[in-house]
Amino acid sequence: MYHEAIKEVLKNAKRQAIFLSKNPFGYLVSAIISGIFISLSVMLSATVSVQNQSSPIINFLSGTTGTFGLIMVVFAGTMLFTANTFVITLGALKKTITWLELVKVIAAVYFGNWIGTLILSLVYKGSGHLAGAYAQYYINAFSSKLDLSFMQIMLRGFLCNILVCAAIWSTHRFSSFSAKFMIIFFALTAFIATGYENSIASMSQGSLALLAPGGLEAIGIGNYLRIVFTDTLGNILAGVLVFALPLWLFSKHSKAELEEHQEHVF
Repeated sequence: MYHEAIKEVLKNAKRQAIFLSKNPFGYLVSAIISGIFISLSVMLSATVSVQNQSSPIINFLSGTTGTFGLIMVVFAGTMLFTANTFVITLGALKKTITWLELVKVIAAVYFGNWIGTLILSLVYKGSGHLAGAYAQYYINAFSSKLDLSFMQIMLRGFLCNILVCAAIWSTHRFSSFSAKFMIIFFALTAFIATGYENSIASMSQGSLALLAPGGLEAIGIGNYLRIVFTDTLGNILAGVLVFALPLWLFSKHSKAELEEHQEHVF
């Protein structure tokens, strides 16, 4: 039932390990592009929120527009940390890649995604758009997280990545572009509209908040890092515990299945 899709996930993990090994700069650039896509998604969602503040369905509207980032990542084939918490971990569990390769890939994609969000935040600041209602939106949105406990932020990151990894897992089960689009659209709408926490989106939203007038004083770099790293932990736990480990267990052959396979072979 799951074997063909798992094979596709494992091929993905192996391709990434080889890509990083043979072309580390190219891999980093791919990860940077994903960070840019996610940042553009954050900006689009923020714009919709600012322009429709009185709408009773503002969270839904923000959620639907926020799907843009992951859709672009999947269809462009660039590298994203939150998806890789599942893909690369499963590759290591199934011994398609080594654990050292897992560490290298996860570190590279995380660092690259972060660079991408920072680059686009600086470009947005330089464009003059980070002012007025938009600047205040980013400050308010990120400041609202400061009173949350470690557990609350971590669990929101956990819930977020269940949906992100569900979308990525589903794209490995279907070849239809329209099916992939719809799966990503609804999964991402669900996580954004419900207010869950994505570490890469938080990198973008937080850097925009810090760059906004008065943002550094209102938030502080320490709080920015605390929230991003707590989101990251939640994202990792969801990718590993809800997807990588269960799929590893699902794909293990029972003794009866192995005996049956051997009978067919001989």
